Amino acid sequence: MDHVDRCEDSLAVNRHKMRCIVTKCASQRCKDAEGSCRARYKILKYMEVDYVVIYEQGEHCMAVDAPPSPVSSPELTTEMKDYIVSKLEDAPSMVPLLAYSFMSRELTSGRIAGQAPALEKVQNSVKTWRGKNKPDRMEPVLEICRQSMYDGGAAERTSESLLVFCDTQVVDGAVQPALGTGSAANPFRIGLTCMALLESYVKVQRDPTLSTLLHLDSTHSIVKQKYPVFVMGISDRSGSFMPVVYYCTSLRKAQDIRWCLAFLKRVILHEFGLIFSPDFVMMDADKAQFKACEQEIQSTKILMCWFHVTQNVHKHVDGAKLSMITRKKIFRDLYGLHFAETEDDYLRKREFVAKNMYDLAGNSNPLIASLAVSSSKTLRNLGTSGTITDKDCLNGNNNVVIIQNILITQLNPHHSLGGGAI
Repeated sequence: MDHVDRCEDSLAVNRHKMRCIVTKCASQRCKDAEGSCRARYKILKYMEVDYVVIYEQGEHCMAVDAPPSPVSSPELTTEMKDYIVSKLEDAPSMVPLLAYSFMSRELTSGRIAGQAPALEKVQNSVKTWRGKNKPDRMEPVLEICRQSMYDGGAAERTSESLLVFCDTQVVDGAVQPALGTGSAANPFRIGLTCMALLESYVKVQRDPTLSTLLHLDSTHSIVKQKYPVFVMGISDRSGSFMPVVYYCTSLRKAQDIRWCLAFLKRVILHEFGLIFSPDFVMMDADKAQFKACEQEIQSTKILMCWFHVTQNVHKHVDGAKLSMITRKKIFRDLYGLHFAETEDDYLRKREFVAKNMYDLAGNSNPLIASLAVSSSKTLRNLGTSGTITDKDCLNGNNNVVIIQNILITQLNPHHSLGGGAI
């Protein structure tokens, strides 16, 4: 196409707007033949008008008697697309295979004209529609909060009615829930309970013959966004667990756990005239949970669950590569603490274990013996209300970790005492 002038305009001034594509042969018959196809295509597309020029170069490697290329499946007509959209609007969660089945039935009966397309084309159509029409998954949650939130929800509640803990905001003169966006600056927070669960807890705390043991635990992968879900509840001597509140948050920081504890304290004080103050709280070896409980329920004694205690000791004992005899002695004394029935019994056993570990360190590992003195001094100077973080007691040496973790962290009476946990 070598021309300079087309009479009505000058191509030297007004140049064509074009796109060029160079591609290899994509014929299935050439792919089935032996060797690689040397045919190439050059496609020129004029952007201003609907005009395309295709150049071909090279020979195809397909056999002369090869079967013809398969006929492509029919395309989705406008009527077919409208039918699929109508089904998706009625049931947005409908799978493409079910929509394809419904449409095939309409094509067979003649209510829709045309031939049935491939399933893949229906799948692509459904995927495109869902990408353009994403559902508002927060609106149903917000509607539940509007009806059941504690601050500004329904005026009349029964003991078994859902009670939602959430922040609120005033929009156009009306109180609306403010659940957050899930970001670091505006985390997602929501708690679920009911008055019957709160009444059960209050009944236990008010009974002077009972000790209130609050459990605080979290788990993951329950919700689609992978947010941690916390549960707070109480247990009895038979091991039965009674939930008090379920709580979901996008973050797992101390201020997020404090938010739920503060909300729970406010509701119990307002509804029952009782200060939320369980005797004990059982938690994982988690700094965020510890800090939140230490700040919000200061009169409560904090316990660490037995599993995390033994897991931590196992980790450091394995790292120190102690002999089997030494390992058995360590865990023999450690398991004895687990069966302490009273606080005095626990403290007496703790002193015995501390002395035993010190003697064992001196006889089994020279490096531990040389550094165990400073650990024992720290233990003697540690008060019942003091706390020592992992950074304070782990001095970067695995051999020291064993003595310090057992004598200081795990046996600190502020962190652990008696009964079913350390």
